[in-house]
Amino acid sequence: MLTEFDRQASAKRNRQEKIKLVVQALIGIWLVAALALHLAEVGLIGLSVIILATSLCGVTDEHAIARRSRKPCRSPPC
Repeated sequence: MLTEFDRQASAKRNRQEKIKLVVQALIGIWLVAALALHLAEVGLIGLSVIILATSLCGVTDEHAIARRSRKPCRSPPC
């Protein structure tokens, strides 16, 4: 079932979407390598990942970024 879905999704992807996937994979490799080798503080590495992902993948709408990063608060306030 998943393999069939993967085949259909892969067939529908255009060149731009494939390039976005490659860019996201490279950013993921940067994240793992930077954290493993202690190249910078964790916050700076995370910030670089956010900046690279949004700028290289073409996300320029601040509201779209905020919607993706918003998590529901499940704990009661202090």
